[in-house]
Amino acid sequence: MRGVLFSGSRGLAVALALAIPVSTALDNILMGLLFLTVLAADPVGVLRTARYNPAARAALLLFAVLIIALAWSEAPIKAGMNMLGKYADLMLVPMLMIALRDASTRRVALRVFLAVMAVTALLSWGIRLSILHRASWMWEVCAPDNPAIFRSSITQNILMAYAVYLLLLQISEVKSQGRRWGLVALSVLMGADVLIVQGRTGYLVLFALLVVFGWQQARAWLHARGRRMDWRIHISAALLAVLVPLTAYYAVPHVHSRVDKAIAEFHAWNPAVHTNSSVGERMEFYRNTAALIVR
Repeated sequence: MRGVLFSGSRGLAVALALAIPVSTALDNILMGLLFLTVLAADPVGVLRTARYNPAARAALLLFAVLIIALAWSEAPIKAGMNMLGKYADLMLVPMLMIALRDASTRRVALRVFLAVMAVTALLSWGIRLSILHRASWMWEVCAPDNPAIFRSSITQNILMAYAVYLLLLQISEVKSQGRRWGLVALSVLMGADVLIVQGRTGYLVLFALLVVFGWQQARAWLHARGRRMDWRIHISAALLAVLVPLTAYYAVPHVHSRVDKAIAEFHAWNPAVHTNSSVGERMEFYRNTAALIVR
């Protein structure tokens, strides 16, 4: 029975890789099933992972902090529980670590996720270039100026940026030149897709992950040659960290307009007046959170 549960948890983890970019309802169902399956198969392993794995421990501690914050909050219980439910995924971290501990399962899940994101990028570009028209199964406000396909523009952009990073890691390990260039072309297509969709968080995530990837590759390259990162490498990295976003800002009109809008919303924000703008609401969250902590 335990072996059947472990096999089921691996299948659910792979199914999640397919569902997360596509359907909120489906991934919620799969996450619930995965939670129960792993807990039934190896409750001691879950506790051990939660205790000794730093990532699992951090995720559960963060969820505990959210529970404490809810007890401190003046928000109605129903609203607080609804918000807490949005972060229940943190409890799934040790379960996913157990379900994906087999290397072959991780490879399959990775390929499934990248395949779904590649299809999403192709459909997104099809909408952007007016080759395709919005269908009923697409996101409700999908349009050429914001071609998010299955999920909201924010969600798609964050996932797409992460997919680009995973592809870059794959490229660095591929031996075949033909396959490598194919993955490079796909990563460029997906990275450009982040820039044509309106999720500004995705811009930041893509930039941050490109910096991380560049840093990792530079360290690996120097280590292979017995060299250390000196001041010239640090200065070059700092220059690239400035030039890359500036190039995107001035070269891509869509990025330019979205960033300008964010700057305008920031300048228009007034702490004494409620605003419905994206940046204004976030500034309110930060200000109210600081006030609660001080109090």
